Amino acid sequence: QPATILGCTLHWFRGTTPNVTQPVISPSPFTAMDGDSPQPSTLAVLRSLLLPVYMPSMLFGLTDGLALPTLPIFASMLSPGAEFVGAAMGAVPLGKAVGDWPAGMLFATLGYKGTMMTGMGCVSLSALLVASSTSYPIMLFGLLLSGISQALFTVSRSSHMRHCVETRFRGRAVSLLAGINRFTRALGPSIGGLLAQHFGLTAPLYASALCALVATVLVSYFVPYAEPAASEGPKHSHCSTEVLVSHQHVFATAGVSAFILSFLRRARNLLIPLKGHAAMMEPSAIGFAVTCGYIADTALFAPVGVIMDTKGRKVAGLPAYLILSAGLLLLGSSDSLPSLILAVVVIGVGDGFSSGLNMTLAGDLAPPAPRTGQFVGIWNLICDVGAMSGPLVVGWLMKQGSIESAANGAALIGFIGALWFGCLVSETLKHPSDAHTASPDDAEAAKERNHGHGNKGSS
Repeated sequence: QPATILGCTLHWFRGTTPNVTQPVISPSPFTAMDGDSPQPSTLAVLRSLLLPVYMPSMLFGLTDGLALPTLPIFASMLSPGAEFVGAAMGAVPLGKAVGDWPAGMLFATLGYKGTMMTGMGCVSLSALLVASSTSYPIMLFGLLLSGISQALFTVSRSSHMRHCVETRFRGRAVSLLAGINRFTRALGPSIGGLLAQHFGLTAPLYASALCALVATVLVSYFVPYAEPAASEGPKHSHCSTEVLVSHQHVFATAGVSAFILSFLRRARNLLIPLKGHAAMMEPSAIGFAVTCGYIADTALFAPVGVIMDTKGRKVAGLPAYLILSAGLLLLGSSDSLPSLILAVVVIGVGDGFSSGLNMTLAGDLAPPAPRTGQFVGIWNLICDVGAMSGPLVVGWLMKQGSIESAANGAALIGFIGALWFGCLVSETLKHPSDAHTASPDDAEAAKERNHGHGNKGSS
């Protein structure tokens, strides 16, 4: 309801929680002391993540978005044919999917800081390699390296947030990160287009390299050094296969729901412009509709974070699946600009309710270090495969029928995802009354946070 969303937004910016009795907790790095009674402080959590996580993530988002408007044009100049341009544009998501699993294993060796620095440093090098490439194979290798490097950064960033953010704050912390991703996704292409217009097609790539380099410096200075394996010893295996087997139930339930959500997000990106084009709309009208959807999407990240941290992950997640699916149904039947805008805004609201959902669930369900990286790597692989399957399934459905049937088919998959998420995925938010039933992983994670905070000064 609008009043509830507005109230949650105000509470989020004040760092308080509405109508929730806070538990008495032991002091932690994210606790504001008030006499002898420690009180949790959301703003303390967000401030602690500003320089080590949020600023590098903003630069990372710009790095990813700056080259979007001009990279296909640059690739076409080096490609021997049109089909090779498509292969070049698919190299980055392919690299991310290929790099997710090894990123988890590398994380167990290098730790949070080492893996984040390696990832962002290689992103900078790959952007320079693409910008200076004079042949198609070199450019293709650079783009593939960029995808693998992005996987290194995202896996280590999610693992770091799982390590340093307690469960009751994680929804708000991750939803803010999701909001930053959405903001830079909209801002990056505009800046990249201006740079290309005034300084040439390779200017956005050099700017991407600079942003990645600055992000690497921020990580090197502000992410505390903590070797995950050091505090746990040899009692845990670093093998990703064993993590996959030991958490197979989680991947078969919550992992499938994350796959479907990623599928829906990528499918709508393809269906919206195609539906507008089929309805004989001008590109500017389609762009206006997409902008309206992004506004609705971005406006919800703050209240959704509060909902996830106070009411539960499923309270925000289940409406996300249902509203996204309903929006896809509306999209299939839209035949005018007002109906298209309505469908796109409904889809944006649904995606807004899912802000940070997959990352939050990954943080809640991941085991403590040194197994965190392997779990997040497998989780991200599931999400990336889901994202890559979206356009493929939509294209197959369009070939079998029409755009309307493709939208309706995607909506059906979304409703199946809502049923799966509602019935098979357990609530991961731990309430005060559940403290006595906390799992060994939860207790281990608490010790891990305290240990990491004690080593913060040795960055």
